[in-house]
Amino acid sequence: AVMTITGIINRESLRIMTLVLGAGAAMAGPAFQYVIPELVPPSELPLAIALNSVALNIARAIGPALAGIVLAVAAHWLAPVQATGLSFVINAVAFVGVIWVLVRWKRAPQKQLVHRETLGGAAMTAFRYTAHSPALRAILIRVAAFILCAVIVWAQLAIIAKQQLKGGEVVYTIMMACVGFGAVIGVFFMPKMDKRFSTDGMVSICTVAFGLALVGLSQCKGAFANVWLAGALAAVVGFNWVIVPTNFNIATQRSVPGWVKGRAIAMYMTVLFGSFAVGSPIWGKVSTAVGISNASFIAGCLVALGSLLAIPFPLTRAKGQDFGPANRPAPADAPPGPADLEMVLAYPVERARAGEFERVMHGNVRPQRLRNGATRWVLAPSEAGSESANGTVLYEEVFAFTSWSDRLRFHARTTKADAAAEEEALKFVVGPQPAPVYRPVVLGTPPLEPMVSGRRMASPPPLINWDFLATRFLEELGTMVNRMMGERPEPRDRRGRKR
Repeated sequence: AVMTITGIINRESLRIMTLVLGAGAAMAGPAFQYVIPELVPPSELPLAIALNSVALNIARAIGPALAGIVLAVAAHWLAPVQATGLSFVINAVAFVGVIWVLVRWKRAPQKQLVHRETLGGAAMTAFRYTAHSPALRAILIRVAAFILCAVIVWAQLAIIAKQQLKGGEVVYTIMMACVGFGAVIGVFFMPKMDKRFSTDGMVSICTVAFGLALVGLSQCKGAFANVWLAGALAAVVGFNWVIVPTNFNIATQRSVPGWVKGRAIAMYMTVLFGSFAVGSPIWGKVSTAVGISNASFIAGCLVALGSLLAIPFPLTRAKGQDFGPANRPAPADAPPGPADLEMVLAYPVERARAGEFERVMHGNVRPQRLRNGATRWVLAPSEAGSESANGTVLYEEVFAFTSWSDRLRFHARTTKADAAAEEEALKFVVGPQPAPVYRPVVLGTPPLEPMVSGRRMASPPPLINWDFLATRFLEELGTMVNRMMGERPEPRDRRGRKR
């Protein structure tokens, strides 16, 4: 506002200020989303998130109109640049109300964390958890697939109003108002739809409806009557827009335990707004190449086809899991030695059930070890016990931590669902339950790689290990975040051990 009123603003400073605004929104967004479950009971969480989405859509629809009124009124007394600066002043003053509410909010006392993470370490945990959480990955894939195509509405609505509907600011305002109106109606209908359909069913229906409305909107051209038909279709778009992302948000919050919920929401919002940023220029290029009408038609078809992703990537993979803390006794004092350590568990298993045991360990136990803080994991038959006389195979599970504090955080993060996965694996154990043994990671020791010992593994490795690729990609992103924050990781060799 100051730079605009004084007349010193230029393109470069405008871009910098826009970047700062975006960074502030990115940092505040997850915190606001994380607060919602603390303000309402669990039964009202879907409606609360829907109201939040409606507030955003109404602000998106009404905000430009209010700014236009401010500019029109102020232009009678001020120059155009100063009038624009006044609108920025009013916008900035509006944040005082938000700050006032937060200052007066009497939040329940929060339990102090015993072992705090660094900011970079916490970000790395978010990437690691996402890499090893099939439920969260499925949601983020659905979010990206929907937003990348649906974003054409927000990126090109002004162009649709001007070029396709042959209108100007009035037509654009009508279209935005219709989207906002549809969003408000969607809030009232969502609880009824939630009772009638499953989460995936509701999202799939609304995704198809959004796509078909966008296809219909692409065919509204020219005539004045088509403006009102386009407005009706824009209302359908707004109706389904508020339902689909709201259910993505709800699914995210229900698919993760409390300790990582804030970071999961941050990942959700990163994918959401990242898809906005990636999709907008893509559809701009497509619209330039084939025309806005054809681009909207293509986007609508892709949105509708995206509903088929509900088959391989359902939103309810975590349904039925108890994310309450396991409340197990804390582990003993830290073992002596270097910071890096390995935790070893030995499992004697009947040879006839070895293949089933491996499937349970790889499918259920491995993901929860890695997403809760372990840096490396392997399960291998022990060379010493693989040919035991009593018909059992002695397996060793080895997973590593960078410090004893990481081990304690791993323990605190264990949920009842994690404990149930471990108990399922322990049903295969013959004899006493395994007790953890800790050993330091010494440079030059064999890497954590499975030993087959002349026996074929229970299941052949997949042609493409998507979990490995996702893990490496997200961990590299986490390392990049650490470097950007100035928290450089300690140098390691290609096996992941400190040099």
